Amino acid sequence: MATFVHNITCDSCRSPTIMGTRYKCGKCPDFDVCQRCFPATLQRHGAHDWIRLKNPEDHIMTGQMIQYYSNRTIHQAICDACTKPIVGPRFKCMHPSCPDFDLCENCEALPQPVHPTSHPFMKLKNTIDTYQGIVPVLGQNNNYEKPMTFGGSEVKRYL
Repeated sequence: MATFVHNITCDSCRSPTIMGTRYKCGKCPDFDVCQRCFPATLQRHGAHDWIRLKNPEDHIMTGQMIQYYSNRTIHQAICDACTKPIVGPRFKCMHPSCPDFDLCENCEALPQPVHPTSHPFMKLKNTIDTYQGIVPVLGQNNNYEKPMTFGGSEVKRYL
C-alpha cells in the first residue's frame, strides 16, 4: 500500500507535510492533523466531525472553494491564540478590557473557547483600512482610540 504525501501542514505537530492519512476537521475552516496526532487531537477537538483523507486526490475542491482560498485577505495582525498571521476573516475582540485581541477563523471556530465567551467579536472580512466607517467611529488618532461609556464609566477602545 502506497504512503501518500499531503502538501498540508499538521496543525498539531506543525509538520509541513502530512504523510499517510490526513484528518480534516469537518467544521473548522482550515484544521488538519496527521495520523500520528489524530488520537490526541480527537480528545481535545472531538466535538467536531472529521473527514479521513488517505489520498490527496480524495479532497475535491469546488470552484467556490478554490475562489474562497485564492481571494483571502492578509491582515496586518497576528492571531493571539495560534500566533500565526491572520489570513482570511479576522475576529477582533470588542470588549473594553481587550485593547488588542484578535483571532483567526480557525481559532475562533475551535470547540474549546480560547477567549471568554462573554466578549463580543467583530468579524472583519477585509483589512481595517477598507472600512470607511470604522475609523471615525472609533477615533482618528494613530491607535484608533476613542473614549466610550460602559456602565457609567468611561473606557478607551482600541482597534
